[in-house]
Amino acid sequence: MTKITAEIYIAMNEGGDYEVGTTSEEASERLMDQAGGEMCRIVKLTVRMAPPEIAEAEVEVPDEAGETQEVETEAA
Repeated sequence: MTKITAEIYIAMNEGGDYEVGTTSEEASERLMDQAGGEMCRIVKLTVRMAPPEIAEAEVEVPDEAGETQEVETEAA
């Protein structure tokens, strides 16, 4: 499984409120918009993470499985 490198910025104000973003500007703007504050500390995190994979399965349903029903439709 191939891991992807993601850069994440977290900004925290003096009250302990925090926001994250993909740039330092985005993280600090979100923090000021959501929580305000007099100052903020920004830390860049570099994370290596594997993306999710969609599990696939191939199934063959035999022709005789299940039942057939008549469907009545109404004319418009």
